[in-house]
Amino acid sequence: MYATGANGVLQVTPVQELSLSNYTSNLTIAPNGTFAYAVQSNLNSQFFELSAILLFRINPTTGILSGPTVVTKYPPGGLCSSQLDDGSPSLIGFNSKGNELYDSWFCSFHESGSVDYYALQVNQSTGRLSAGTEVFSTGISTGGGFDRVDFTPKNLIDFNVPNDYQVGINSVNVYPLSGGATPIFTCNVSMLEACGYGLNMYVDPSGKFIFLETSPDNTLETKLDLVAKQIVNTPYYLPYTLQAFSPDDTLIYAQSPNNGNPPFIYPVYTFNSVTGALGTTQDAQIYTQQPFSTLVPAIRK
Repeated sequence: MYATGANGVLQVTPVQELSLSNYTSNLTIAPNGTFAYAVQSNLNSQFFELSAILLFRINPTTGILSGPTVVTKYPPGGLCSSQLDDGSPSLIGFNSKGNELYDSWFCSFHESGSVDYYALQVNQSTGRLSAGTEVFSTGISTGGGFDRVDFTPKNLIDFNVPNDYQVGINSVNVYPLSGGATPIFTCNVSMLEACGYGLNMYVDPSGKFIFLETSPDNTLETKLDLVAKQIVNTPYYLPYTLQAFSPDDTLIYAQSPNNGNPPFIYPVYTFNSVTGALGTTQDAQIYTQQPFSTLVPAIRK
């Protein structure tokens, strides 16, 4: 964990180094800046996932993490049935109020599977979590493919890749925040080429702008128009892949393609979540000799 300057660049010396189990992932920081959560998973002797959600406490002044403690422990296979090959959770993020944490369960069969998405109520005094309510579900076929789901203040946005063998058939599906089976509208290649040919999707915290990665050196910024029920181009793009947004929606962290050779470069862009305008500040780049597994920005309260 590092402190940063005003331009989002890391200071040289880490504030804290916290050693975690190899099976700990998905560190997710609550909007109040005092709690963080992560997933811990391992296989039992029958090769079923034993999963738990961990709670960390954050000093809002120094950023130092303490813990973790287990706040949710799942039975073998988790929320998947015992007939499935495997089941594991992932944390997605919080709603803007911080009183709901969204997670997903990937459940795999021998030749197919499903991903189910849940909203867990958060006790903002203790950090405790409710059992969760299912809000969305999607299937996975033998042809591969995936879904990426983002929860915004107003919508659930699903980027759907039906399989790994056809191009131009992907889509962005916009649902109400409560989920459901029918989207408000779907953006496919006939509405916007990037919706059909995109490789990945990133939605800014305001939920107004959708970034669609079309190649390792090109990520297009588009705008969600709920009134017209369409996704439209903006004049802005990143010549890199997008890594993360700052929680206050004012900075974007990107990664420069470098063919896997150090140094690894993470340019930092300023972002206006009202107009969508992107900009750069002087020397706003992070250089590392090892790539980040996950870049998790936070704001010191």
